Amino acid sequence: MARGAGEAPGEKESVVRLAFSARPGSPANKIQARSPGRSARQKAGDRKEAQACEWLQRQGLRILARQVGYRVGELDAVARDGPVLVFVEVRSRRRGGWAAASIDAAKRRRIRLAAQQYLKANFGDRWPACRFDVVIAESGRFEWIRAAFGAEEEIG
Repeated sequence: MARGAGEAPGEKESVVRLAFSARPGSPANKIQARSPGRSARQKAGDRKEAQACEWLQRQGLRILARQVGYRVGELDAVARDGPVLVFVEVRSRRRGGWAAASIDAAKRRRIRLAAQQYLKANFGDRWPACRFDVVIAESGRFEWIRAAFGAEEEIG
C-alpha cells in the first residue's frame, strides 16, 4: 500500500492516500486512481473534490493534501489558510436536499478523528490552529462554509 503525506510509519491504511503538490501552478485536478474499479459515483465525487480544490486555491488557500484516508475516516482535503490548517469536506447533491445537511454527527466524528490522526502524524504534540470547512458543489457553483463545525463535540 502506498504511503502518503501524514501517514505514520507502520500504520495500516484502508485507503491509499494521495500526496498533493501545492506548488504554484500545479494542477489541483490531477487525480491518481486510488484503487481499481471505482464506481461512476466515486469518480464523479473525485472530480467534484478536484474542482473544489481548484476553486479554493483561487480563493487563496494552499492545498496540502487530498483524499487522506485513515481507518477512522477520510479527509477530502487539507489546506492552509494563512496560519490556520483547514480540513475540508466537499459535498455534492444533485437531487433534492441540502448537501451540508448530509454531514451528520457520525460523519463529523469521523472527520474529526481523521483530522486528529493527520495532526498527530504531521505535527506530533504541537498542533497548529485548525478549523473544519465544508464546500458545497452544486450545479457548477461552490459555496464555502468556513468553520462549519468545530472540534468541541465529543469524539469518544
